[in-house]
Amino acid sequence: MPPRAALDATALETLHPRLHAARVLMEEGAVRLDGELASVGTNEPRHIVRWTMTGHRCFCPRNGRHQDNRDPRKYVLAVELVERG
Repeated sequence: MPPRAALDATALETLHPRLHAARVLMEEGAVRLDGELASVGTNEPRHIVRWTMTGHRCFCPRNGRHQDNRDPRKYVLAVELVERG
């Protein structure tokens, strides 16, 4: 089996716009961690992300409508990027 080619971070973000938006939030310092909670955003109101038994969840109206049936929100991805350093 041939070795897998490593994906360039820029190429990956081109394929996943939410990941790119999450990286921008992280670079802007828009993520504040506080125990099991994180707040994310550059203006008020900020988005609240909470660590649950099933992973991170964003408590915003869109996530309430779609539950976990869609890709992770950029806010959740931003928190995960900050936590991973």
